[in-house]
Amino acid sequence: MMSNPFQEQFLKAGLTDNKKVKQVQKAQKKKARKQEKGHITPADENKQKAMQAARDKVEKDRALNRSREEKLKAKAIDSQIRQLIQMNAIDSEEQTLAFSFEVDKKIKTLQVDKATQRKLVSGAFCIARLDDGFTVIPRGAADKIIQRDPAYIVLINTSSAELPDEEDAYKDYQVPDDLMW
Repeated sequence: MMSNPFQEQFLKAGLTDNKKVKQVQKAQKKKARKQEKGHITPADENKQKAMQAARDKVEKDRALNRSREEKLKAKAIDSQIRQLIQMNAIDSEEQTLAFSFEVDKKIKTLQVDKATQRKLVSGAFCIARLDDGFTVIPRGAADKIIQRDPAYIVLINTSSAELPDEEDAYKDYQVPDDLMW
């Protein structure tokens, strides 16, 4: 009746029943038929599994390498930006005026001299974020930084030599740049 002595022992011990034994036998016959039809041997299946595992490992390694390269590239860009800011930092001698600007919806103040204030307002100078502070840099350096990462530049004014609007009622009356409020 049963060709496997282990199955008979399991049945006698009450660890299984006839229904489960028949399911296992049916699954074994099905597997044997598939192997005969497709000429697939267990060794071939193992080779296919090993090849698939190798392909998966290669794909995983590529993804890890891409992420490492992206991190290294971001770190290099960050160091380039820091170097640009430090090399082009403009120090005000007198620092008598408080120049206010907005960063992340908060008003920040930077002490500058009169000439630096005029150049900040006209757009010749810009303000860049460096660590926890802010630094005044020339417009050319700010443009180079914006190409790499615009998040470092917190203030960049456009030139005041813009053309007035055609529909502006006060277009004939120019406001002086040095007007203090």
